[in-house]
Amino acid sequence: MTVDRPRWKIESGLPGCAEATVAVEGVLGGVVYARVSGSLHARAAGAATQEIIELLRLPIRALRLDLSGVTFIDSSGLGVLILARGHAELHGVTFTLEGVPGHVERAFDAAGLAATFDRAEP
Repeated sequence: MTVDRPRWKIESGLPGCAEATVAVEGVLGGVVYARVSGSLHARAAGAATQEIIELLRLPIRALRLDLSGVTFIDSSGLGVLILARGHAELHGVTFTLEGVPGHVERAFDAAGLAATFDRAEP
């Protein structure tokens, strides 16, 4: 049985996994499919936000963001998703999350954000 918990570098107090990356996995019919992987924390938030905002500047009708590769998320990571959702809304782009891991769902719940994001059907 695997445990759904991040690993920590005790000496630094930071998540021990790679910083977040955003990769486009495909584009189909005006929908961009992108995957976020790694640790979505304060140090990674700026770059991740920029990458997602760049995707939202494209002439698209929807962005589906797969979070199944997110190994850690903190309040800064939640902020990335909130900003991205707001930017999408301003530009008339449908913003949908998919593959949300349990630890990210728990972060949404703890922050009162569980109903804030649309989820893709499995």
